[in-house]
Amino acid sequence: NPYCLHIGGVDFGFSSSTTALYVGEVDKEHNIVRIVLGREYDKKTPSLVADEIHALHRQIPHLTWFVDAER
Repeated sequence: NPYCLHIGGVDFGFSSSTTALYVGEVDKEHNIVRIVLGREYDKKTPSLVADEIHALHRQIPHLTWFVDAER
């Protein structure tokens, strides 16, 4: 839905987990959040994840990203 707020999140899995990427859309009219995309990547593909984030950012209107990172 191009009229919804879209939220993307990525956890790069620096410890033992895989990298996870998701996109959800907030439907304020119905008070729900839908997860419209969810993917996992192994640790050998950081450039693939970056390319995917960039492509999604160009395709989905009103997309805001949240990134989990370690200090």
